[in-house]
Amino acid sequence: MGLAEVMVALGIASQTSGVWSMPVTLPTPEDELPLARTRISGLARLRAAQGRPLEG
Repeated sequence: MGLAEVMVALGIASQTSGVWSMPVTLPTPEDELPLARTRISGLARLRAAQGRPLEG
């Protein structure tokens, strides 16, 4: 499966009549993958350290 197929399967991208589109804000890994709470909190710490806290 190629990247385009994965993005379509996850709902990140779509194609209509040969035109590709993506949402303005991409989902985070924890929105799409079943991650353990420890992984989710680790991602939040990384984002905060980079000045990009998770909104929500």
